[in-house]
Amino acid sequence: MAVYYALCRASCDQLQQNGCKNTAEHQNGQEQTANVSFQCSSADTHHHQRTAETAAAQRVLACLLYRCFGVSMHAHHILRPSGEKPYFEDLPYHFSITHSGGWVACAVGREPCGIDVQADLPKFAPARLHAIARRWFSQQDYRRFLQGENFYSLWCENEAYLKFIGTGLRTPMRQLEKKNGCVCVPNQVRGVLHRCRTPVSSLHLCLCLPLQVQGFYVNLPRDAATQTQHISL
Repeated sequence: MAVYYALCRASCDQLQQNGCKNTAEHQNGQEQTANVSFQCSSADTHHHQRTAETAAAQRVLACLLYRCFGVSMHAHHILRPSGEKPYFEDLPYHFSITHSGGWVACAVGREPCGIDVQADLPKFAPARLHAIARRWFSQQDYRRFLQGENFYSLWCENEAYLKFIGTGLRTPMRQLEKKNGCVCVPNQVRGVLHRCRTPVSSLHLCLCLPLQVQGFYVNLPRDAATQTQHISL
């Protein structure tokens, strides 16, 4: 049993067309991603950036689905019931998509899955992160945060599991219990957390899967997030 996942950069041009300036520098033709940030001049610009990232994530999903299962998303519908996890109307595959800071990630397979990516946000002062962690995290995660674990890495773990069970933030993060790499909340299925490697230390990626299900990284083409796909929502 396997779930496949991929991590890609969203199109810089696409984000710029929606009013966001990518401040990553280029040197010798190689993008220096450690200093990626997006300067948005207004709430509308931030909304456009997130919309562009969502569209890019859906293209990665289409590419991953075709690469791993030979299935085209053309004419296949994604249903998004209010308060529930999105799913394919007529395909036997589970999926999860996520985006943050100009990066997009996707997981797809025959088994339930949840994936989350989080980029460090320098605009958040340590005091603010401390307040958020104290309010949202379980006592276990709050202690880990106080002991020096990265806030965004912990948040990434939690969101991956909440996407895995399909409740999102309707399930309070403070209810999560973690032990030996597994996570659960009362009356919900147990998941296994897989922290995944990323190209830069300021980016965090976590995949949550059922017990005995393996996750396999798929190296998609560099333009996977910009390819034109037929997606019906």
